[in-house]
Amino acid sequence: MKKKLFMGVGLLGIMFLLFSFVFIKPITLNETIEKLNNNNITTLNLSHNRIGAEGARKLADALADNTTLTTLNLGANRIGDIGAIALGEALKQNSTLTTLNLFNNRIGADGAKALGKALKQNETLTTLNLFGNNISDIGARALGKGLARNSSLTILNISVNSIGDEGATALGRALAYNSSLLEFNFRQNEIGDRGAKALGKALKQNETLTTLNLFGNNISDIGARALGKGLARNSSLTTLNLFNNSIGDEGAKALGRGLARNNSLTRLNLGNNRIGNRGAKALAEGLAVNSSLRELDLGWNEIGNKGAEYLAEALKVNSSLERLDFNANEIGAEGEQALITAIIGNYILLNCFGLGRNDQKLQEALRRNRKLKEIRDFRRMGGQDEQENERRRNRDQDQQSLEFRV
Repeated sequence: MKKKLFMGVGLLGIMFLLFSFVFIKPITLNETIEKLNNNNITTLNLSHNRIGAEGARKLADALADNTTLTTLNLGANRIGDIGAIALGEALKQNSTLTTLNLFNNRIGADGAKALGKALKQNETLTTLNLFGNNISDIGARALGKGLARNSSLTILNISVNSIGDEGATALGRALAYNSSLLEFNFRQNEIGDRGAKALGKALKQNETLTTLNLFGNNISDIGARALGKGLARNSSLTTLNLFNNSIGDEGAKALGRGLARNNSLTRLNLGNNRIGNRGAKALAEGLAVNSSLRELDLGWNEIGNKGAEYLAEALKVNSSLERLDFNANEIGAEGEQALITAIIGNYILLNCFGLGRNDQKLQEALRRNRKLKEIRDFRRMGGQDEQENERRRNRDQDQQSLEFRV
């Protein structure tokens, strides 16, 4: 009886789906615009629809006078500069939109200029996602001018946009005066040391930014020194991501000094750089006195036994770190033993990645430190790639299912 009932419900479900595909008409762009004009929509997701510049212009005309829409996703629609310019004009008039998602839209410098001008006037937009366009330094300069005068934007994503030092310098100057931005995602651009210097200076003055993502740029020791100096005087930043740059021991020393004086940072990612034992020593010295950091990623560097011993000493006195990753370094049995000994007596650490030479000792550490949840070596798990993990964590472009199909 139950089996027949289950089959009946399954057949009804299949029939409903078939009915939906055959009889429910997809909504057209014109019908969507009509709903906007009638102020019947609060959230509109039109990503991956090939709307193009003309479709974006029509939507912008409706958006200018709309009083209900708060979220608009036009990602991956090839709207180009023309579409972005139209949306920029609409933002000058609109007073309800809070989130605008324009990832992967072939927007260049001209489109970014229009959006930058809009930021000077708009007082409601809180999130702007421009991931995967081509705004370049010219567009970044325009956005910087807008950001300097804007007081509503809290999240800005300009990752993968071919922005170099000139654009980063302009945005750094804007950050020094901006008092609303909380999250700044700048990953996988072409920022070098000059751009990093400007961002480091901004950190000395900015009092609101909590997240700065510089994953996958061209920052070396010189840029890292500037960021370390900024970190020493900053009191708002909680997350700094420098994964996959070119930072060596000298840069790590400056970041370690910054860490020693900072009391706000909770996550620091220095994975996939060129940090060796001397850099690890400086970071360990900062870690020993820091009381805010909860996550430190040092995976895929050049740290050996001596560096591991320095970090082990820091773990004996640190009172905040919950996650430590030194996977894929050059740590041998001696360094691993020093870390395991420190871990046994540390009752704050919850996750430790990068150990795996001696299963018996690891099990002993887990048995004696009941709070420790996880201790492992990615290499013993089929060569899991931390770089891919970080890319996954950084995939922030919107891939939601469509609410309206055009």
